[in-house]
Amino acid sequence: MNCFRYQQKVQRTENVLCFVFCVLCFVFCVLCFVFCVLYYVSKKQIASPGLLTNLSASSGTLSPAFASSTYAYTSVTASANQSTVVVSATTAQASSKLFINNQEVASGVASSPISVPGNANTTIPIYLYSSDYSTVLGAYFVSVSRPTCK
Repeated sequence: MNCFRYQQKVQRTENVLCFVFCVLCFVFCVLCFVFCVLYYVSKKQIASPGLLTNLSASSGTLSPAFASSTYAYTSVTASANQSTVVVSATTAQASSKLFINNQEVASGVASSPISVPGNANTTIPIYLYSSDYSTVLGAYFVSVSRPTCK
């Protein structure tokens, strides 16, 4: 009979240990879930619309008019005698890294002249990266066309 009581005691101890382990696993899962939600929310705030506060081109006008949540502009038309265009953009976050036509540019500073061939469309990419260049925060595109002289 003593052996039977000992087995019951061991079994109760195993049940308690199993229960404690399950509770610890549940708490760990809840903490992981909370961490993931907080991480996701913080990333969404960084990558939310409003990455640029200004965008302009040296020739023509942006169409549609600039809005931080609009990522593509298609109607900037350079004049027939102008073979280059300069784009400038201002970031909403000072720590963001700005690339215009694949060249790093300081926020608010004009890009180097970008060649626009006659009778063709040129798409100028504008990328924003995190301060450590590890994450693309956003992308804008400006399509520039230039008619040819006849």
